[in-house]
Amino acid sequence: MKRRRFLKRISSAGLVLALGAGSARRKAFGESAAISTGGKSRIIVARRPGKLLVDGKPNPPEISDLLGRGICALLDEKDCGAAWKKLFSPEDVVGVKINTLGGKGIANRPETVRAVCEALQAAGVPPQQIIVWDRLSQEMQRAGFEIVTEGDRPRCYGSDALGDRAYRRQTESSGSIGSCFSNILSKQCTALINMGVLKDHDLSGISIAMKNLFGVIHNPNRYHFDVHKDPYLPDLAMHPPLRQKLRLNVIDALTAQYHNGPAYKAEYTWPFEGILLGLDLVAVDRVGWDVIEARRKEAGLPSLKESGRAPEYLQIAEEKGLGFADSAKIETIEVT
Repeated sequence: MKRRRFLKRISSAGLVLALGAGSARRKAFGESAAISTGGKSRIIVARRPGKLLVDGKPNPPEISDLLGRGICALLDEKDCGAAWKKLFSPEDVVGVKINTLGGKGIANRPETVRAVCEALQAAGVPPQQIIVWDRLSQEMQRAGFEIVTEGDRPRCYGSDALGDRAYRRQTESSGSIGSCFSNILSKQCTALINMGVLKDHDLSGISIAMKNLFGVIHNPNRYHFDVHKDPYLPDLAMHPPLRQKLRLNVIDALTAQYHNGPAYKAEYTWPFEGILLGLDLVAVDRVGWDVIEARRKEAGLPSLKESGRAPEYLQIAEEKGLGFADSAKIETIEVT
């Protein structure tokens, strides 16, 4: 599709009306992350070693089945369709924010993202109202994603595909953050799935759920200095429109990286063959951090704290009321 026609369609009055209806009727699930008994945040670690990857390639039926079992465990449902309907309605325009910056080896797998899109459609969300996105269309293509802007399929493109409408023109403040937010988030989506990956990061310590949100602003490089201990990531996640639209965190951990990230380094990856799910993005990061630390210990590497880059921002996030970083406040359930 020609860019002019594409831009005209995404700004059509019909889409704007749909966004308004969805925004008015859906609850901000990001405001109430603790769902398990005892007021703890429930995090699902769903794994199927030897099944999700076959000869190094994703196994779509196993991925879809495990995702369904994981969402049921997260929301106490026997039927995965009912579980997805707890979070999303047919009126929603659902943005699926993926992470493709690290390259094909340590980006979201198209098969995992497709499983999420299929689950949303089974729950009644029309395919045209699902937008898989990241910062740059070119990075998405390098990771194996096909750019889709029309037809009866979920949309798939980067913020840059919107041209000079990629980001809002006004700078918005949230604590220490002053940025222009992607119009995919601000104007197109009523709901957001934060779909990061499980990996080490040489500045923030980890890049899992919260770090993935740097992809929604125009100037993330401005906030990378001492990002592991400064309030940048919590302040970004506290931004009201972002917090209100974030409904679910799904971490693609088929392949994970435990050192020398965020760029792909094959020698530091391993087939974790899992998916992490949670409503509390702070708790998701806490559990993912523990997984990475365990693997670092097995490899004879120092801890992230010993390396001077422990993700201290998680404690800041808990103090701000964003979620739980204390493991004692997290209920971790393993699904196999």
